[in-house]
Amino acid sequence: MEFFVTFFVLLLLVKVSLDNLAPAAASQDSSPRHYGLYYSSGEYSRRYRSITRLARERIERLIDAHIALVGTQCPLTIIDYGCGNGRYFLDLVQIAESRCLSSVHIVGYDPTPDALLQFKALASEHGFFAGAPDGDDSATLSKDAVKLSLIEGSVDLGVDQVAALLPAADIILCLFGVLSHIPRRCQRQATLRMLRGKAATLVLSVPNVISNRSDYDLFEARRSRCCPDRDAVERGDIYYTREAVGDFFYHLYTVEEIEQDCEAAQWRVDQVGCATVAPETLLTTTATEEQRHADYEQSKSMARSMLDHMALYFWLECKAVTN
Repeated sequence: MEFFVTFFVLLLLVKVSLDNLAPAAASQDSSPRHYGLYYSSGEYSRRYRSITRLARERIERLIDAHIALVGTQCPLTIIDYGCGNGRYFLDLVQIAESRCLSSVHIVGYDPTPDALLQFKALASEHGFFAGAPDGDDSATLSKDAVKLSLIEGSVDLGVDQVAALLPAADIILCLFGVLSHIPRRCQRQATLRMLRGKAATLVLSVPNVISNRSDYDLFEARRSRCCPDRDAVERGDIYYTREAVGDFFYHLYTVEEIEQDCEAAQWRVDQVGCATVAPETLLTTTATEEQRHADYEQSKSMARSMLDHMALYFWLECKAVTN
């Protein structure tokens, strides 16, 4: 009798897990509606606060490479594409100040108004004031040599319309799976091509389909039950659920796929590495310093041949292909 009770409980838990991964084809447009709630509820800020040590080091290396080419007196423009509520902002400011750069323009682009409001509040709390000496509007804040421009987009905009909103830049950040929130491979490739027209250097990070295998297998089982047309959803597509917020579209990559997409968009992939090996619970505010350090050491030293099998997220450093 005890065996049957245990078996029934396990079946119930599997059903709940499957139901939390709804078919992407059924509700492709639900993510944009839920992101406002994700930020306004405070759930995102509670879950993700600081960036990883490895992410900061890689950003520092890109900025140092730029300085080596043009010096500290040449203006530096960085686009944080999918900036959210400014998770990378304070680190970018600290790096710029420590290098004594004469002029830094940080451009945050995001389609979620609630996130940008929180970003603006964060900047204001750290001494940035609205308006700039050159007469920019209230969407621009500044402090000393750093100027911040916040650009509100929309999921309804085409890539050409988004491109018209963004300035030319030196470096583009597209980190922490931002690209994976865009449905359909053709749209993700179009986004990469659009970014190719804005800067010479791109750094991005995306989730690994193999290391996220349990989520993907659950979704595959759910899809086979609910979507007779298995081609309706591309391989690697899932939905994940945030309690009291809703479902979010996410695309999980292989190294080969993201390299192919970058190359199709005329980005030359110069480096590929591990962004993190730790489960997401250790990327959040609950992680101890020891856990963060262990993740840093293992991620930093991971061989290229092991990425597909062990990395939770990949990072790629790309240069624009010049004809």
